[in-house]
Amino acid sequence: MAVRVLVRIESLCGRTPGAVLETSGMANTGFEAEREDISLPLGAASRLGLWPPPPGARKRTVLAYGVMVDIQEIPDAARVRVLTPDRQGPEVVCQATLTDTDDEVVLSDALTQGLAIDPFRPKDGFWRFSDEALAVSRPSVPAQTW
Repeated sequence: MAVRVLVRIESLCGRTPGAVLETSGMANTGFEAEREDISLPLGAASRLGLWPPPPGARKRTVLAYGVMVDIQEIPDAARVRVLTPDRQGPEVVCQATLTDTDDEVVLSDALTQGLAIDPFRPKDGFWRFSDEALAVSRPSVPAQTW
């Protein structure tokens, strides 16, 4: 199991700025990034108006999962926050990485930290907000695939 949280993603550019998607996002500390980054499957990107990529997107080939993968990077493409029944986390503006290799939304290590997600028992899927007491234990939400 992995830590998955309910995220609200708002598009800041593309065909439909202001489009909103609520879906699960996997907190992946192995997705190392210099800045906040969210990996969007093409289906999710399309719902947000980010596919096909808007002007200003950068095409790159990167090593992922041991193979070379073509991606599109869109700087400052989305505003993201974690939603829970009792509170909302901080809002973070982030880059969107579009890929056809993932089937769910993935949060980079930098975005996970920016969203104040503390994945303290990742194998069991438990997490808390970084400002919460150590006794707080939040379960993961089910994975949503695109």
